[in-house]
Amino acid sequence: MRHDRQLIAARVRDDGTATPPDYVHLRSKSEPLIWVSDAAAWCWQRGGEWRRRTRQLIGQINKV
Repeated sequence: MRHDRQLIAARVRDDGTATPPDYVHLRSKSEPLIWVSDAAAWCWQRGGEWRRRTRQLIGQINKV
């Protein structure tokens, strides 16, 4: 969560926005749409056959 806060603060500074947006950091089990991205990220990190099977589902990898 620290990384998320730092990223949001940096974007707000870059945009010149006076105040950061309100946001809620949800646990993955409380938001079903997060499950999809978590599963795709797990497959990509696992590599091998998992990465090959999910390659078409993942359009772009942004390394932060």
